[in-house]
Amino acid sequence: MKPPLRFVALATIPLLACSLHAGFKIKKPAFGGGGGGAETSKEEFVEQWVATDFDKAHDTAFGNLTKNGAEKDKIEWGMEASLALRAAGEYQKSIDFFDRVDELILEHDAAAEVQVSKEAASLFSNLRALPYDGFFYERIMVSVYKGLNYLSLGDREAARVAFRQAYERQRDAVTQFEKKIANEQAALDKATDKKDKKNAEKMDKALQDERVQGALEEEYRRIKELAIYADYVNPFAVYLDGLYYMTNGVDATDWERAALSLRRVADMNAGHSDFVEQDVELIEKLLTEEISESDIPATVYVVFETGRSASRIQNDVKLPLGFLVPELNNISFPLPNLQENDNYDEHLTVQVGDTELTTQLICSMDSVIAKEFQNTNPSVVSRTIRTVGAKAWATDKASKKIGGQFGLAGSMLAGAGKKAFNKATNKADLRCWSALPKEFQSARLPLPEDATLTLTTAGGQTKTVELNADAQCQVVYVQTINKGDEPMIQTFDLL
Repeated sequence: MKPPLRFVALATIPLLACSLHAGFKIKKPAFGGGGGGAETSKEEFVEQWVATDFDKAHDTAFGNLTKNGAEKDKIEWGMEASLALRAAGEYQKSIDFFDRVDELILEHDAAAEVQVSKEAASLFSNLRALPYDGFFYERIMVSVYKGLNYLSLGDREAARVAFRQAYERQRDAVTQFEKKIANEQAALDKATDKKDKKNAEKMDKALQDERVQGALEEEYRRIKELAIYADYVNPFAVYLDGLYYMTNGVDATDWERAALSLRRVADMNAGHSDFVEQDVELIEKLLTEEISESDIPATVYVVFETGRSASRIQNDVKLPLGFLVPELNNISFPLPNLQENDNYDEHLTVQVGDTELTTQLICSMDSVIAKEFQNTNPSVVSRTIRTVGAKAWATDKASKKIGGQFGLAGSMLAGAGKKAFNKATNKADLRCWSALPKEFQSARLPLPEDATLTLTTAGGQTKTVELNADAQCQVVYVQTINKGDEPMIQTFDLL
C-alpha cells in the first residue's frame, strides 16, 4: 500500500539532504580498531582536558578516533590524543601519534584533487560531512610539539628535523591556502547547476552589499583586533627554531639562521621582548667574533605554556539579505566565530635569591588562530550563504507546492518541516584542535649558583625546581591550563 500523497510530499524536504549522502563511504579507520573506546563528544574531552585528567582525555580522544565511521575526523582526534599523551609525559607515544597524524595529512593532501565531488555533495548538507584536514596553524603545531617531545627524550637531531618541518609548513602555507580556496570554489561551482546559477549569483551580489558587509564587520570585530601577526606565522615556532640553532648550531650559517629567527620574534613582540633581544645581541657578537662560545655563561630558559586557546563557536546571524533575495528574509545563518578563554595564568614569576624575573609573551595562539580564521572566513561565509540559500529555495518550492495541493494545513505542516530541516542541517563546522594553549611566554637567566630556582604562577602556585648543574643550556618547561592550577614542570638540556 502506498502512503498518502501528503506524506510523500512532506518527506521530500528532509530526504533532500539524505539522498546526497547515500554513496559516501568510510574507509577502515587508519589508527586501528573499529569500535572500542568511548564515543564521547568534544565537550567531554574539553572538560577532561581542563580538569588536567589527561589519561581520560586521551581515552576520550582515542575512542572517537577509532569508532566506526570516524574516518573524516581522524586528524582532529589524532591531534587531541597526541597532545594528551604529551601532557601525560608519554613523549614517545605522543611522537608515534603525531607521526600518524602527519601521514593522514599527507594522504589527504595527495587526494585533494579528487575531493571536489565530496565538497559538491556537501553543499546541501553540513560541512562536517567533509574530511577534516587541519588548519595550517594546527599542522605547524604538530611539528612544534614533535620537536619538543624529541628534546624531552634527548634526541636533538630528530628535534632539528621537526623544527625544520615547522619552518617549511609556515613557508608553504600561503601557496597551499590559495590552492585550497581554488578547490573550494570549484566545488561550489560544480554543486551549483544551471537552474540554480542565477540564484547563486543573486546571493553573491547581495553578500557584497555594504549593509551585509557592515553586519559581518560587526560580527567579526574582535577577530580583526586579534589578528596581529602576518599570514601563517607562528612566533613560538620561529622562537624555537632560533633557540635550537643558537644552541645547537654547527657553523656560522646556523647562527645566522638563529639570529634571523630571533630577530623576527623580537620584532613581532616589540616592547616586551627583552629576553629575546638578549639572545639576538649574543648571536651577533658570536658572528662578529667579539666573543667565542666559551665566553657564554651557562643559561636557563623558562618556557611557559599557559591557558587554552580560543574556542570555535556558532553564532546564528541574521544578515540583511532579504531586500535582494526575498527567500532569505528572516533566515539565520550559522556562522563560526571565536570565543576567548580567559581563565589562565597571565604570567610566571622566576625567582633566584633576591632577583625576580617575569616571563614575557612570545606567542599569542589566539592571534595565530584569529589570523587564519580571518583569511578563511570569507570563503566560509560565502559557502554558508549559498548552502542555506539553496536549501531555502528547495524547501520554499516544496512548501508552496504542498500548500497549493492541501491548503492551509499543508502549508503549516510544510513550514514545520522546513524549520526542522534547516535546524538539523544548518550547522557551522566547529572542528578544531581544542587543547592548544592560549599563550607561550619565556624568560632567560644565568644558571644559579645553587642550581635551583623558584616559580610562582599568577594564580599563586609556587614550585622550586632543581636544575642540572652541569648543563651549558637547559629549558624549564612549565604548563598550566587554568589560573590557580598546580604547574606541570619538566626540564631538558639544549646543550
